[in-house]
Amino acid sequence: MRLWFPYFTLLPLLIMQFSIGLHTAVCFRLYENDDNSGNQTSLLHTIRLEKLEHHHPITQRYTFGIPEVHASCICECDATASTCTAESHQFTACPESEKSDESTSCYRTFFPNQTPIGCSEDDSPKLCCDVRFKPYKNMTFLAVKLEQPTTYATFVYAAYDFVNGYWVEKDKTTIRSQLNGGTQDRHLDSKRRISLAVTAGGGASHQLETGMYFWRTSDGGETEELRMQPLNEITDNNFDRLGWYRMDESGHFHVNNGVVKMDVGDEVESQNLVFFHNASRIRDFSGTIIVDSKSNRLFNLTVYDASGKIDGSVKMSPGFGSDTIHTFTAYVSELHAANRSMIIPLPAIVGEGARTICLRADSMADIDSICHVIQYFESPLEIDLVEGKWHEMIGTCATCNQINFNGMMKFLNPARWIKRIRSFGDGIMIAMDIVVYLGVLSILYLSITKIIIGDRSKTEDRRNS
Repeated sequence: MRLWFPYFTLLPLLIMQFSIGLHTAVCFRLYENDDNSGNQTSLLHTIRLEKLEHHHPITQRYTFGIPEVHASCICECDATASTCTAESHQFTACPESEKSDESTSCYRTFFPNQTPIGCSEDDSPKLCCDVRFKPYKNMTFLAVKLEQPTTYATFVYAAYDFVNGYWVEKDKTTIRSQLNGGTQDRHLDSKRRISLAVTAGGGASHQLETGMYFWRTSDGGETEELRMQPLNEITDNNFDRLGWYRMDESGHFHVNNGVVKMDVGDEVESQNLVFFHNASRIRDFSGTIIVDSKSNRLFNLTVYDASGKIDGSVKMSPGFGSDTIHTFTAYVSELHAANRSMIIPLPAIVGEGARTICLRADSMADIDSICHVIQYFESPLEIDLVEGKWHEMIGTCATCNQINFNGMMKFLNPARWIKRIRSFGDGIMIAMDIVVYLGVLSILYLSITKIIIGDRSKTEDRRNS
């Protein structure tokens, strides 16, 4: 929380200004003359910023659920059949049924001119769906729109007198002051001789932003943590955000402005309903397992007459009955069956060699899966012959580890030895080094005096004799 900047006015003469933060206090002493007794009193005055409150106006409010969707569709080959018509299914609500309750809503959709799969070539099939919504696990959420807040600060003032070795409270009051909207003057003490003026020194660092928030509701009235997420405002019906599946005033859930949404454009609504009636199917497939030059294992897959969700399994060996070592899922998002190619990443457990891969539509049993032995191709690894060598480089310290006269003189400087001592162990190590150096110098001295100088003395004695 940023600091607030109050100042005191001690009537009639003194003005004192200071800064204060949340849960901090300011203390000061005033010396005053008692008019009755003529004695001087000295009270300790304290003021503490007890709490800050943000009061956000709520301008929008509604209850929503996360929809769980179930679709029941029929494909009618006969274009004249009354079971699936625009009048009965286009932009209408489902009729009452045993599945209907207060938490469930149902809408009908109509799509003419479908692909004649399973019908004769002369037919013009049409698709009709009942799309049923219900709140997921009956959970409901309350959405609100919060605007810019009004901020209030609560100060606690107290005055103490030191009597017989103890602090005795003489005066106390609590003051609540609004921080937005200019400076406010409030009297602190009961004698109304000390006033407090508060000015905000910037905004609060933990203030909520203006926008849509929500939390999960419960029967007991408890609320969970407030969350901010892109939500529909009360007049919006964006299907890419939460809040389009709402509870009305009577407690029934509905798709907000759902008919208006479908009236805007059939193409938009059709794209939203692909998920509901995009049947899972596959006629056949082909492919190869490829290991590229960077050791990535990929399944280059082509499916034929496929749509919807396709489940795949990779076997350990070419045998159709071998164990499954990896499973994956592919999606063909086309509304009608089509041929599509895609790349499926494979894990490192898929080793070298050909092996069986099986695919099946989501509604097919495992025994009906389409299986083929897939060949394995591996590209040579890329080897960078230039970057793969060791190169001698110059480090950041060009003179490090170089032996020269200056370096030797620094090493022989006793002052540098003392600077290196940072612990008892360092002292022992330096002492041992000195002993070794002295031993080496002694041996060197004896060698020079006994061998070289001694040999010269013997040679001179021989010459003299």
